[in-house]
Parts: sequence; C-alpha cells; structure tokens
Amino acid sequence: MKSICSKFVLLMLSFFLTACAATNPNGYKEPEAIDLVEISKQAAKALAVKAQKELPEGSTILSTSLADINTLNSTSTFGRILSEQLSSGLTDNGFSLIEIKMRNSVYIKDRGDSSESGEFTLSRKLKTLSKNYNANAILAGTYALGSRTVYVSARLIDSNSKMVISSIDFQLPMDSDIRTLTRTR
Repeated sequence: MKSICSKFVLLMLSFFLTACAATNPNGYKEPEAIDLVEISKQAAKALAVKAQKELPEGSTILSTSLADINTLNSTSTFGRILSEQLSSGLTDNGFSLIEIKMRNSVYIKDRGDSSESGEFTLSRKLKTLSKNYNANAILAGTYALGSRTVYVSARLIDSNSKMVISSIDFQLPMDSDIRTLTRTR
C-alpha cells in the first residue's frame, strides 16, 4: 500500500511539474496585480514629508509627466498616469498643483555639452511656465524599464534655485497592467 501511495504521489508530482513547465517554459510567474494608486499616494506623501522645511503647505507645484530615462523627451501612458497620481497625492497633502502635459518644448533636456554628458537641465519653456504660474517647485521624474521591474525616481525641484527639495525612488513589478501602460504608441 505504501508503495502505491508513493508511486501515486510521484506520478501526481510529475504531472504537476509537467503542467507548470508546459504553461510557463521560462519559469516566470506573472506578479500579482499591484495597487498603483495606493503606491503613488504613499510616494507623494513621502515627497511631501521630505519637502516640509523648504516647501510649506499651500505651495504651488508645477507637475510634469515622468519621462522614460532612455528618451527623456518622451513618456508613455505610465509616465502620465503616475504623474497624475503623484499630483493627486501632493494635493491631498496640502499643495496646490498646476498640471502641464509633456510636449517636446517642455521637459528636462540634455545640456548638449559633451563634457557634461548625462547632465540635464530644465527647458527654458518649463522655467518660463514656472515663473508665469508663480510655482514654488516642479514635480519631475523618470522611470526605467527592466525585464521584470520598473524603477521610478520622482523629485520636487525648487523652481528658482533648481535644487532638489525632495526625492523618492521606488520599484514596481512588471505586471500585465504596467507592461501595457509602458508601451509607446
């Protein structure tokens, strides 16, 4: 009897492992869906708490879309929705937000000097907009796509000094929703 039970367990185990291998040959398991809204609210709260000294409650923040780190003059649905959610979270924390949609003339751009490769500066259009709207800070950031993870960096930048007031870095698993949102159209 013991031998039959052992054989049955081994047979069932082999069926189970075969089924897993057939449905997922690389061993990759889709991560569970995340609550992007809640994660964004937590990130916004962290930005707000870190900015308390330099940016009092009620300060005006100009919000930009988060950019793809590989092409800083473009974004995706993911970059736009994450910016919107961070803006909502900052509003919940007492800040006034002004939103602009990313265009080629409004982004953080490469300085173009080969000796300063990799350094970026706010575009003139963004500087003008922050002055026109009397914004105290600018919400900006980037995201990088990994094979299984999206890495996000968001920051509040003083619109006058261009110094980073507050920043947050976090990562998200590349679930099917994130994969869809990061596709460029």
